[in-house]
Amino acid sequence: MKKIITVLIMLLLSIHSLVTGQTKQVLFIGNSFTMNYDMPSKLETIAGQNDHSVYTKKVTTNGKDWKYHASQPSTYATIRSNSWDYVFLQAKSYELILSDSTVLQHSLTYGRQMIDSIRYHHPEAKIALFMTWGYDQGIYLSHLDRQIDFGEMQQRLKKQYLAFADTFQTAVVPVGEVWKKTRMQYPGIELYTSDRYHQNKTGSFLIAATFYTFLFDEPIQDTENLPYPISENDARNLLTVASNVVSNSSHNWKREYWMNKKLNLVDYKYIEDSIVLIAKVSSDNRLRWKINNDSYSKASCIALPLNRDLRRVRLIVRESIFRRPRKETFYITKANTIE
Repeated sequence: MKKIITVLIMLLLSIHSLVTGQTKQVLFIGNSFTMNYDMPSKLETIAGQNDHSVYTKKVTTNGKDWKYHASQPSTYATIRSNSWDYVFLQAKSYELILSDSTVLQHSLTYGRQMIDSIRYHHPEAKIALFMTWGYDQGIYLSHLDRQIDFGEMQQRLKKQYLAFADTFQTAVVPVGEVWKKTRMQYPGIELYTSDRYHQNKTGSFLIAATFYTFLFDEPIQDTENLPYPISENDARNLLTVASNVVSNSSHNWKREYWMNKKLNLVDYKYIEDSIVLIAKVSSDNRLRWKINNDSYSKASCIALPLNRDLRRVRLIVRESIFRRPRKETFYITKANTIE
């Protein structure tokens, strides 16, 4: 009996070790646009309900910008405290659309300071910027001496976050664009609190749904036990918008900066106007290639013309019915199609 108990304990420990090893370690740095309604923890819960393991931690303080976080020893202590797989940085909601001199002297400097620290301690971590959303009634910008509306505020945020992503070589989580599309397609879904710039609980769910889709390349499947008071219909609508924006074939949200320098499953080469992708796995494995989100082929080698709508090519390898499939994503961009 003791031997059986010992074996069971060892088995449970092995399973725990395996699950722990697969857990995505995720750090958020930002303010109330990140932390309200405890979004990171709810993202963790949603991931668990959908068979993904995520551990989240947040460095967040109401109303603070990158200069504040970059000046706090606790920020760097948290960066060092764990082997983070993903780090998401959210600037103050209007910080990146101030005057060019202010943005360069403050946001750029302090954002780079934190990113340099992340890369020094965790060179393999995937870093992304959390694109926030425009205020319902826009904002007055003193350097322009005028009020801008929601549309212009959101466009300026999008442009600046994408520019910063190129500067820092990070991805961008397009929460602001999902927010914009939701306003357009479902004006009856209220996302703001009474102050007309913070997110309400539904807005917080939209944020969590966008991050989930960005992390796992799939929308949330289980909508029955969401840790948000949201109707099934509204949840489905928001999930569809998030999925459509994140997986937009015309925009990869700078995730080419997440591409591994050394691919484990895929080899590739360019031949004239085509790219040839080769699966670096045994022929005994079952393979499936997906382009963007659509199944394409089960062959071990595929050739794709570069003039077709290519953005993300994923190889899924299943070794047996008892093991989780291995997946590797290859991003085809203008940068890596130039020999």
